[in-house]
Amino acid sequence: MEPTHYAGAPGINSQVADNTVSWCCSRGRLFTIWITLCGFDLLYCRRKVEETSKSSKNRPIASVSGVGYGSGGRYGRGGFGYADGFGSMGRNRVEPDDPRETKAEKSEKRTDNYDRVFLSFLAVLCPSPGNDQNDMAPLSRFDVQPPKAVTSMLVNSKVMKKVAELLRNDSLDHARQRKDLYMALINFLKRVSVHPVSKQ
Repeated sequence: MEPTHYAGAPGINSQVADNTVSWCCSRGRLFTIWITLCGFDLLYCRRKVEETSKSSKNRPIASVSGVGYGSGGRYGRGGFGYADGFGSMGRNRVEPDDPRETKAEKSEKRTDNYDRVFLSFLAVLCPSPGNDQNDMAPLSRFDVQPPKAVTSMLVNSKVMKKVAELLRNDSLDHARQRKDLYMALINFLKRVSVHPVSKQ
């Protein structure tokens, strides 16, 4: 089957956040959406695994795990008993200042930058009957009548979970500090919410 080109154009190039995204035809655009979502899903799942492993490593291990009557034994130092007061319950919960805080902030900025670029790419690639994000490209059949696979890919991707996480942020100060990411999020949501196919 012959690929359907956009209004006779040999290909479409669009500048997105200092990067160029291009496609040759409607199938190329669909493939680009799919591969972009696959890359995002992979990174999103890796982040969640890392978060889970970090939270389990940082979880304080209770030195008391049963009802005991003295020191030592298999219940750890002190137990929860009568020999030495109330054991050592709570001693391990004192958390020192976290020296990795700046490292965490740097990591969040890198993550936010990736998510911003990703959402900006999707805002250009996803179909829009108004073609608002890509004024250089002529309106195509893909924009007017996109394949149903586009909606299926978006719904089954982790991108909607990420969108929900960002929208659940109840700190306006935190959102203001991440304004570039939130502007990309708004552009993406405007893109998918105006199309009759994707807003169903």
